[in-house]
Amino acid sequence: MTTGHKLLVSTLAGALSLSFLGIPACRMASPTGPFRSGQPGASGMRCLSKRMGNVILTSADAHFATWDGRLALVVLCDFSGKASSSGGGSGGPFQRFQGHSESATGRRVEWWWETTDGKSGPVIINGQKYDRSGGGLFLVHTKGGELRVVQLEREFEVDEKGLDELAATDPDIEPFVAGAAEGRPGGW
Repeated sequence: MTTGHKLLVSTLAGALSLSFLGIPACRMASPTGPFRSGQPGASGMRCLSKRMGNVILTSADAHFATWDGRLALVVLCDFSGKASSSGGGSGGPFQRFQGHSESATGRRVEWWWETTDGKSGPVIINGQKYDRSGGGLFLVHTKGGELRVVQLEREFEVDEKGLDELAATDPDIEPFVAGAAEGRPGGW
């Protein structure tokens, strides 16, 4: 068996193991939307994961919106599931971004954000209102059936491709992703 075949078998075995544990394998949605200077760029979803070799230990849905080619908003869920994000719809002077995720156990996070400048405006997460000017990172905790949202002040210097590095190095995002697995306290 070649090295490439061994890697493929290892990756498939890891994904099957996760599905038996009720943890969906990571998948990504491509960003959507136009890019123009001073305007919204894209919104989408990526699955961030904590890995050991080729095996995904935990994963978390990261919804995002970009403005001027950089992340402007990140809504990070403490699970990975069925998800969608969209942007580009404008109502008057506002640009609207929105998305949702639903876990295999029925936990659901819905969000939307309206902005004129990519730095402010209302962010609604499961009916709770926040002001984007207070920070662009939202950690959404849903375990135990109660929604708890932590808003952190972040001004990102990367686009959506930088989310994987943030998941590995950011002092708030890394432990959040590590603890995201359903049914596993602390994610391990």
